[in-house]
Amino acid sequence: MLKPGMRVAARFELDDHTIAGGMATIYRARDLETGAVVAVKVLGGRNVREMERFSAEAVLLAELRHPGIVRYVSHGSLPAGELFLVMEWLEGEDLSDRLARGRLPLDEAIRLARRVADALGAAHARGIVHRDVKPSNVFLPRGDVDEAKLLDFGIARLGYGRTLATRTGTLLGTPGYMAPEQAQGRKDVDARADVFSLGAMLFECLTGRPAFASEQLMATLSRILFEEPPRVRTIRSETPAALDLLVTSMLCKDPAGRPRDGSMIVAAVDALGPLPGGPSSSEFVHSSVVSRPAITVREQQLLCVVLATSTFSKTIADGDSPETDVTLTPGMMAEAILRRSLPSFGGDAVSGTAGTLDDLNGAAAAYGGKLEQLVDGSLLAVFTGAAAAIDLAARAARAAIALRELLPGVPIAVATGRGLVAQQLPVGEAAESAARTLSAARREGVQMEGRVFVDEVTAGLLDARFDVREEGVTRVLEAVRDRADAARTLLGKPSPCVGREREIGTLVAIMEESIAEPIARVSLVTGPAGVGKSRVATEVLRRLDAAGHDLEVWVARGDPMAAGSTFNMLAQIIRAAAGIEVGALASVQEEKLLARVASCVAADDVVRVTVFLGEILGLRLPAERSHLLAAARADAMLMGDQMRRAFEDWLFAECTKTPVLLLLDDLHFGDLSTVRLIDAALRHAREKPLCVLALARTEISRVFPRLWEERGMQEVRLGELGRRASEQLCKVWLGSTATPDLTARIIERAAGNPFYLEEIVRAVASGRGDALPGTVLAMVQARLEELEAVERRILRAASVFGDVFWPAGAAALVGGEKKEASVREALGTLVERELVVRRTSRRFLDQEDHAFRNALVREAAYATLTDADRMLGHRLAAAWLESVGETEAMVLAQHHERGGDLIRAASWYARAAETALEGSDFEAVIERSERAITCGAQGEELGRLRLRQAEAYRWQGKFSEAEERGLEAIQILPAGSDPWLFAVGEMASVFGKLGSVERVEVLGDALLTVACMQEAPASDGHIAALSRTSTAALLLGKNELAESLFKELERLGGASEKPLAVGWRERARAFRAPFVGETGASARFFALSAEGFEKAGDVRNACLQRANYGASCLEVGDWIGAEKALVPAIVDAERMGAKHIVSSAQRDLGYAFARMGRLDEAKTLEEQAVAEFSAHGDRRLEGVGRDELATIHLMRGDVAEAEAEARRAVDRLAVAPPYLCHGHATLARVLLVVGNVEEALVNARASRKLLTEVGALEEGEGLVRLILARALHAAGEVEEARVVLVEALQEIDRRTATIADPDARQTFAAIPEHVETREIAQTWGITG
Repeated sequence: MLKPGMRVAARFELDDHTIAGGMATIYRARDLETGAVVAVKVLGGRNVREMERFSAEAVLLAELRHPGIVRYVSHGSLPAGELFLVMEWLEGEDLSDRLARGRLPLDEAIRLARRVADALGAAHARGIVHRDVKPSNVFLPRGDVDEAKLLDFGIARLGYGRTLATRTGTLLGTPGYMAPEQAQGRKDVDARADVFSLGAMLFECLTGRPAFASEQLMATLSRILFEEPPRVRTIRSETPAALDLLVTSMLCKDPAGRPRDGSMIVAAVDALGPLPGGPSSSEFVHSSVVSRPAITVREQQLLCVVLATSTFSKTIADGDSPETDVTLTPGMMAEAILRRSLPSFGGDAVSGTAGTLDDLNGAAAAYGGKLEQLVDGSLLAVFTGAAAAIDLAARAARAAIALRELLPGVPIAVATGRGLVAQQLPVGEAAESAARTLSAARREGVQMEGRVFVDEVTAGLLDARFDVREEGVTRVLEAVRDRADAARTLLGKPSPCVGREREIGTLVAIMEESIAEPIARVSLVTGPAGVGKSRVATEVLRRLDAAGHDLEVWVARGDPMAAGSTFNMLAQIIRAAAGIEVGALASVQEEKLLARVASCVAADDVVRVTVFLGEILGLRLPAERSHLLAAARADAMLMGDQMRRAFEDWLFAECTKTPVLLLLDDLHFGDLSTVRLIDAALRHAREKPLCVLALARTEISRVFPRLWEERGMQEVRLGELGRRASEQLCKVWLGSTATPDLTARIIERAAGNPFYLEEIVRAVASGRGDALPGTVLAMVQARLEELEAVERRILRAASVFGDVFWPAGAAALVGGEKKEASVREALGTLVERELVVRRTSRRFLDQEDHAFRNALVREAAYATLTDADRMLGHRLAAAWLESVGETEAMVLAQHHERGGDLIRAASWYARAAETALEGSDFEAVIERSERAITCGAQGEELGRLRLRQAEAYRWQGKFSEAEERGLEAIQILPAGSDPWLFAVGEMASVFGKLGSVERVEVLGDALLTVACMQEAPASDGHIAALSRTSTAALLLGKNELAESLFKELERLGGASEKPLAVGWRERARAFRAPFVGETGASARFFALSAEGFEKAGDVRNACLQRANYGASCLEVGDWIGAEKALVPAIVDAERMGAKHIVSSAQRDLGYAFARMGRLDEAKTLEEQAVAEFSAHGDRRLEGVGRDELATIHLMRGDVAEAEAEARRAVDRLAVAPPYLCHGHATLARVLLVVGNVEEALVNARASRKLLTEVGALEEGEGLVRLILARALHAAGEVEEARVVLVEALQEIDRRTATIADPDARQTFAAIPEHVETREIAQTWGITG
């Protein structure tokens, strides 16, 4: 390696900056002739082919002079023989690094394409083809696309006839960007190959994703040769049509359909002009390319593939020595396979294989397969067209066994999946699965030669005739046995609900108990897909009806497209009760909702309940209807609390009239906000006839951990159907044809799953045999292929919407309104064939609901969509849903995202995050905000999203995460704006929790700067920021800053009567009171603060201030008052999911319990609170909790544990001097008990010193002087001890005198430390 200071060719002096690459090292150097900084590229090895390529690049660069091509300076060889090439030095990044951050803006992508095309045009004019145009070979100096430079001409072809540094047939270029003719190893590669590569690169710049991406090389090459990439406009809607057509023409498989060379691309880009978006008539656009208004008739079909390939080494091809680098070439792999397998093989890769390939083709054709030779030399047989997936897999497996006999020693893979069948070559998951299967076997280190490996789906499809053995994660097909197939018949009959008598009886009993007592009850029916949950629920309702029970039944269904949408299922319940259809006129919806509410709710509450139920439905009624509505709309948290209150009031009123049953189907696709509201309703309606029956898959425990476990939920798990029930179903469906043998085999393979059982019976009846449960999806896909093409297309369109769809919606995806009649006709057939069901419900006005009979049917149909159709389908679905009044933000966001319209997706995700905040679904707030950001949210919208995340993290008690997001929000949002002020307040609270004194000071100073320019009255946001920041500063011991902020607060909001301003102002006064000697005043201020927040509709902050009120009772020794305030506050905070309120209140309640002698309860509460504080980095409150734990341990007589906790408390409280003061006093008290007088005195003095500095404490100030007096006395410093004790007495008397409430004065005097102070004074003879 060359050293800094060395000179190359006596002209280029190296410095200490180097970049090491795979084959070469680049040194930064100074050109002594010109003074310019240059790059010296030195080849590291002596490989002949590498040296040829390196020399070729130098020769070609020397010939080229263009601003878009890296500038050549010199080249030659070093004394030791290493080759070097000197070029201009570039600072910046390559395009691949830029694309890793996302797609380019349209104008930048176009300018970049023109720049690179112009550079290629210069090379093409000199007969040079680059042959490796890709993002990593395009450099952006200083990140500027207008200065882009084309790099690396190492594999370029000169003169369209003479190849530099290549070997005949070598596959050169980069998979994913190379032209089809390069992938085929053709020798007639010209400038149009560069045009294709530039098209692939431009596609990625515009869409943010590669045009031909796959995990496997073979699948990537297959896609380049046979798959059309999606149109750019289907991914990025704002792309002008002319640009879309240009990219499509550049990616034409046939070179004749592409623009001729780089200069023609430049002309084409220039011809785009202002990019109006209309189609271009330029001659360079291939005439066959047209825009597509609907999903196509193309589909991914179920198929099997058999792949024969080889594990390559450097000695596989004749003539390669270990020193020679081997590049895989078209034909090399097949040639090597055949040479190893067939000793008589001779000739080259094409002409010499004719007879042998005929044998291989014959073996595949015997089982209905078509054999192809891929561009990397692999052999691939494709099997399609079977009526059943198991038949398809069996044919492929038998063919694999036959090919194994012809190719001894060659590894073979069999895979089943979906693929596009184009020119007999599959492109898609089937081909990729085959390649992955062999790769997995190779990684496992199992023996490969001469073995047939099968993927998981194929293994499940193969019946007992096939001997499949597992070796680690691989499955090996050993042999196939001959066995006669069983006879198969079909007699379709209705499916009765059998084998569930015990479960149904249990559920009916629960419902009847709820109605009779009355009492709120909840049941959950769980089981895998197809196990019969809905059938059980239907039977339960039928029996309740038959028993004469009069009850309201409101049904809500989860849907995968709407999974997690805030209040989605709750809104369905309200609509079901009020008979409201989505898309109806707002006035009609309001009328129906008002009528339903007025029929049961007290007159004084009708308007409030109606407007907030309307918010849940997305029905935004005028704010003047309720004074609470305007305030709630300004604050998502307020809105959420008011909606919860309205729902409970309405539901309880309904239950008073008639028993109510809420049936929640597919709850695993539900939303947390609905789950939480129902949880709260069950808790508060314990003596009301409210029944909840939820149906969910087994993953419900992961989606909603601890679901309703505190509400006495009865879970009914549906397991496998018993043998007798399965036999009964077989007899119903198959009648007399259900022989014991056939029935036994079907039951065994169905594994007790009713849907699997039904599908296997269908397969038996149609002559397709039976299959294992793991293959049901493939079986359904095979069944769909029996349909007419138009019916399959409609199913594909319907599947885009999810489990539920609408005829007009499906029509919108296949051609618009003119197709609706034919869609309805086809749906009639699909209903008859039991693939689709009609529902009586209507989500949208004039649009009857249809649903897939089973989720697996929908999944199978959706899987057959091509990538391009899937993307287009979601775009069209989003447009149709918006046109009929869809309001679910998550539904629309996901459709837009999957459709590639990221701008609109970001907007809807942001709206979904807002509704999640209203529902206190904090995880959803964080996740949806992040998805909006991923979709490209920028500027102030990005700042607001980060702020929402910060708020959600704070309510969860995750302060470090809140800090990160909040700081980003502050940096993005305009200083002084309301969102910025809110962000400052958020961060002040967070920094206070984290003990970040310096950062609170920075925020405080910034807020003071803004406040000084503000005139009274200030906005609520400004008052809130001043309140929160002044409190944070105060609690961290920054009294001067706190006082300055408090004065500004009083100046700007001291006279305000607005409820929200009152809430924040009184909060600040409450926290300040103890520190300025106003003993006992905090309770009054916190009560006023809670009242202000309550009037403003801010239920969450009202709860927090009620908890703070309970904490303030501790200051005056009112332990009972503290308990009365804190217990309900904890209940409310738990319902809201506000963990940090719960933990703080638990800590304060533990303090009260300890003083009341309830030490075990106190210890449990404090330990829970400390664990929560510790987990989220709140060192201040963790320290306060440990301080109290030390006292509790001491009261319990556990002195060792008391000392340990006291020391931990002092360590944690270093960030908060007011609390560290009390921590030192507690540690001193414990040390006196253990006899460590010397250290006790040190801590007692430290405590007194801090008290002098901070002025006063929130609570426990009496302990500081008491313990110092005791420590001094124990150390023999009696006189000083007496002085301190006198001071303690005087301070107690002074503070007692400031307490206005006589009851509070009495409890204050009875605080144990005050009583002990007076007792010691009496003992020491001190009076007055």
